[in-house]
Amino acid sequence: MQRVTIELDLPIVKPIPNSVQNDVRNAAIIYLYKRETLSMFEAAEMIGCDSLDFEELLIPKYGYTMMDEQDLDIEIEYVKQQS
Repeated sequence: MQRVTIELDLPIVKPIPNSVQNDVRNAAIIYLYKRETLSMFEAAEMIGCDSLDFEELLIPKYGYTMMDEQDLDIEIEYVKQQS
């Protein structure tokens, strides 16, 4: 598997804990999943969890939902039609 390294140029006023560095890595993986660059299986494997944990725990933790904008538009139209 090919690998890519992403560097962040941030001013650091105090050390960044490993847990925060891990959160940034996981958020980048989830972002790549949401952009359809990675499959759910690939993203979950990179993070080190199964697909269910990825979907139920990690995605909401980083501000994402499984529903995309198109799904949301469909839901909104459905609700409007019901009222």
